Amino acid sequence: MSTICAVRKNGKICLAADTATAFGDMVASSELVESHTKMFCHDDTWFGIIGSVAHSFALREALHLAEKLDLTSTDAIYRSFLDLHAILKEETFLKTDEEEDDPYESSQMELLLVNGSGLYTVHSYRDVIAYNRYWALGSGSDFALGAMRAVYDTAECEEIARVGIDVGCEFDSASQLPLEIQVLDLD
Repeated sequence: MSTICAVRKNGKICLAADTATAFGDMVASSELVESHTKMFCHDDTWFGIIGSVAHSFALREALHLAEKLDLTSTDAIYRSFLDLHAILKEETFLKTDEEEDDPYESSQMELLLVNGSGLYTVHSYRDVIAYNRYWALGSGSDFALGAMRAVYDTAECEEIARVGIDVGCEFDSASQLPLEIQVLDLD
């Protein structure tokens, strides 16, 4: 899978990700795969997506087709992802099937997003969570979270994210360096 981290500290916010691409049990490094990025920017928001490579293409298409998006609070992001879900179903043929007793249709993706208003996760049922310090997603996230917690009080924003990705990649076989990172100013 992946390791994606986001950190918020001292007026800065950053998003970082490993660059491995997995095909089932096979993992290819960024030296082999040109389109290895798990991060992209839309307007002033950076997105980091775990899961299928197709999620990035589909979400970028849906963002492009959406008429009005507000990604500045949990409620606004939720409403925006309701609109994006409809576009994903109609325009990118998203399959929403999961378990029969699931409460909602799934958008089938999990992502971190960062912008000047903060750090958020969006999960498959469009539940949105805002974080004050840091968070991680992906198969290396448990390692990354522990590492970021260990250095949060003594390191700066970018260094904390780098440590999270480095440790995630060291202990998770589906995550590989080099990492990518984007740093923004908080509003």
